[in-house]
Amino acid sequence: MVDDVFTISPEDSIESAILAMTKTTEDGSILNQLPVVEGEKIVGILSDGDIIKHIL
Repeated sequence: MVDDVFTISPEDSIESAILAMTKTTEDGSILNQLPVVEGEKIVGILSDGDIIKHIL
C-alpha cells in the first residue's frame, strides 16, 4: 500500500497533471493514473490515455 498518494484537483491544468505523473514513486515506478480530488472526495481518475486523447 502507498502512504503518499499523488492527486490533482479538477481545477489543475493538464500541464500540472503531466508533471505529477512524471514524478516517480519511492520504488521507482511511474504514475499512469491520478485520482482527481475535490475536498476530501474522489471525483474522478485521470489516466495517461486521457491526456494523450486531449493532446491529439
